[in-house]
Formats: sequence, C-alpha cells, structure tokens
Amino acid sequence: MLMSKLEVLVDFGPKPDEVILNKTLAELKSQDGVKDAVYKEGAILVETALPSTQILEMGCKSIGEHYNPCGAPHGAPEDPMDRRHAGDLGNIVADETGRATFRIVDNVLKVWDIIGRSVAVTERKDDLGRGSSPSSKIDGDSGTPIACGIIARSAGVFQNPKRICACDGVVVWDEKDRPLAGKGRREEKPKRRCCENHNNSNVVNPCCKV
Repeated sequence: MLMSKLEVLVDFGPKPDEVILNKTLAELKSQDGVKDAVYKEGAILVETALPSTQILEMGCKSIGEHYNPCGAPHGAPEDPMDRRHAGDLGNIVADETGRATFRIVDNVLKVWDIIGRSVAVTERKDDLGRGSSPSSKIDGDSGTPIACGIIARSAGVFQNPKRICACDGVVVWDEKDRPLAGKGRREEKPKRRCCENHNNSNVVNPCCKV
C-alpha cells in the first residue's frame, strides 16, 4: 500500500468550535484506510493508505472521455465552443514537490455543468489539439489520467442531512425543492412569469421591469 496525505480546506469560521472540530477528526480517523487526521492552520490533513498504482489507474480510466456536449474536436480553453470540448481546461504547472495551485475561469464550462462529473490530471502535457499525433484532436495526446475525482455539492460540517451525494447534475440551488431520488428529481418545474397576472393591476411585482 502507498501512503498519501490529503489537505482538506474546511471553513470552521475565525475560531473553530472545539466540539465540532474534535467530532470531525474522530469521524475521519474512524474511516477504513485513514491513518491519521490533524487540524492545522485552517485545514485538515488526512493521512491515508491508497491502493496500488494499477488500481488507481483503472479507476481514473473509468471516468470516460472528455465532457463534450457539442461534439467538437479537442482544443484549448481559449478556443470557441465549436472548436473545443466543454471539458478542455488546459494545463497546470506543479512545483518541485509535485504540488499545483491554480484558479480556472472558463467562458464555456459552468458550475452547474460539472456537478456529478469528474476532473482528471493526465500524465503528459496537453497539446491543445495543435499536435500531429492521431490523438491530438481527441485528448491532446495527454496520455493516461493519473489522478481524478468527482465534483460534488458541498455543505458545512454536519449541515447536510443527505448521507449520500446524488451527484446527478441537479443545480445546487434548485435541489432543495426536489425529491432526493426517484421520479421528479430531474424534471423541470414550469417557470412562472415574473409579471404574470399584473397586466391589469396597479400592484407591480418588485422583480418586474417597469
């Protein structure tokens, strides 16, 4: 088994509640494979055992191809929508320790597009669809994913009553008005016009443009 340390940023406020913090650390330490969990400078450092490299590699392969709802070729983040995958986010740069810190603002991919989807880091640099390799227009000849994870909705510590994240793409701010599972979860509710029934009234809805 390989050992790995994962740094998790948690918003406990300016001064963390000791009871909540201790309960969080105890819950993390009770999970299978977790060796230790400590709180330091606004983050929880979790030391955990990872399965073999081969198992991890197969896990990342299972996430599928690039997110591409428009059927476009692979490209660069700055390319127009019809010349890039929606999931083409470009390259990141890591320091000598292997740590990469970055912030991405994208004009094609939106937050609600990626809830329940995966993000991966590949073994090679993405050629952004400009290379001569046959896979350049497919994945930028970037090779096998070596790390991946699922983008899921988040809540404050012990504030989310759901034990299992649905991860089904339902917009976070609409989720509270929908069932947790089953019929009706993904169905769009009819939208009421803001100014409906106000045409013959002296009362104007505050959200109407007049």
